[in-house]
Amino acid sequence: MRLFLDIGHCDRSAKRGVLSGRTIAIVSDTGVDHGALFACAEGLADRPDVEQAAKTAASALGDAYYLAVETDTPRHALEEAFEGANQEVRTSGERGRAAALAAVVLQGRHAVIGHAGNVRVWRCRDQQLKQLTRDHLAPRALRRVDVTRACGLTDALEAEYCEDTLQEGDVLLVTSAGVHDVLPGATMLGILQSDRTAQQMADLLTQHAMATRASSYVGACVARVEKLPPPSTETTAGTMLPMVALPTLDTTIDDFVIEKLILKSRRFHLYRAEDRETGATVALRFPDPASTNSARAFLRAERLARRIDSPFILRPMVLRSGRRTALYSAIEYRHAENLEKRIRRKHGLPLLEALQLSEQLLAALETLHANGVTDCDLRAQNIFYDRFTHQLWMLGLTLDRDETAPTDARKARSSTLSYRAPELFGDDMASERSDIYAAGVTVYRMLTADYPYGRIRASADWEDARHYKPLRQHKESLPGTLNAILERACAVDPKQRYASVAEFGAELNAARAQFAADTPAASTYSDTQADGTRWSWWLAGALAAGLIAYLFFALR
Repeated sequence: MRLFLDIGHCDRSAKRGVLSGRTIAIVSDTGVDHGALFACAEGLADRPDVEQAAKTAASALGDAYYLAVETDTPRHALEEAFEGANQEVRTSGERGRAAALAAVVLQGRHAVIGHAGNVRVWRCRDQQLKQLTRDHLAPRALRRVDVTRACGLTDALEAEYCEDTLQEGDVLLVTSAGVHDVLPGATMLGILQSDRTAQQMADLLTQHAMATRASSYVGACVARVEKLPPPSTETTAGTMLPMVALPTLDTTIDDFVIEKLILKSRRFHLYRAEDRETGATVALRFPDPASTNSARAFLRAERLARRIDSPFILRPMVLRSGRRTALYSAIEYRHAENLEKRIRRKHGLPLLEALQLSEQLLAALETLHANGVTDCDLRAQNIFYDRFTHQLWMLGLTLDRDETAPTDARKARSSTLSYRAPELFGDDMASERSDIYAAGVTVYRMLTADYPYGRIRASADWEDARHYKPLRQHKESLPGTLNAILERACAVDPKQRYASVAEFGAELNAARAQFAADTPAASTYSDTQADGTRWSWWLAGALAAGLIAYLFFALR
């Protein structure tokens, strides 16, 4: 038996009447039982873009929550969703906007509650109305108050969370300040104890609050527990998947047949596989059991990758509930070439091709940073390139900004260490500027097939002074302005690097535009053009040989 609920929500404006978007009520349809989520958001009145800030917070919360992996507990998934909502409010729309947010997840016989700001969560039980959250407010002069915690206020959201055990007949309520600041508790209790449906309760609460004309916005969500599942009922959410040995070719796991090893890394192996359920070709990523904290980092990377939306980052696929019996990720397969292999094969890429790929790389990295994420393993080996569409894809191997990058250089390869910012060989944490360094090295390598400071084999290599090698030591034709850009991006001192990926990308784009203007006939030299030229010569040779043979026999 499953949990049965009656859910309703409503938000209104004094100017526009019934609205939508600032209250949500969602029941899982992803195949994974993450429970039911309902929430209410309210934009801070003293901040810009009040209405859109609330809508962004509510929609981002819902999207991020149901992208959680099946191993997440509801609380962990809700925490990640709040952080996703916080980043979305901060990085999209008008700068400086913020929204208070409260949400309730109902799963099985339990409720998980999260909130930041002055949106409240209540529980009506046994003719009593109890407030389950506390407002995050600070008093100001003239009886005014400031909301001290909200989505968009700070880089890291300090939301509060709690859990509660459900009983049949419980009514859970989420209200905006425009409701609970004007309606007496007795009025709210009377409405919640009535025989009305949850939607009628939400409508009536907002109607009464709006009738006082005390606020320009009111919102309410109501959920009544009709029937609880038996105590013995268990869900798959929160169940840890076991880590297994790295598979061999022709191995079958969960109806995936391993066909080929695509990429081998110190943290994971990537395979091409056939999905027997659909017949499609997919990529499977398995964590390396020998890697320290591999399972934790792997799940963190998958969780973050699911909430990031970029055309240049491969996202994990959502598999049907119960299919995955081991710890791995399924990713949409792309028939593409490893960028490192391409660089080696071509001994460095043509300038315009390298700059085109650099633009895509920095766009993907900017998306990661906008979501509060750093990519601590950015290098050419982890990037794939489609020579027909001229597009690259990153694997989305991400760590949160609060996590340190691995600094044990003894087990890392020189091809990895050569991309690592010098400060990460010490005790410094990964940051946007360490990512900028790795991106700069990647662009440098695309152009030269070398590294700006030579190959780094150990942290001791940085004990001796190393000097940046100008691009023209490799190719005389490379412009000096491009060299200055990469020298700054790859500066040993992080303070001397670009402050953001956007700043780095803007200068690279300007250099690309200038080079294209100076050389109008220049164009990106693609493999398709190379193949066409190669076949043209073969055809011309064959025709010439045929003509010679014809003349030889005709004139005999």
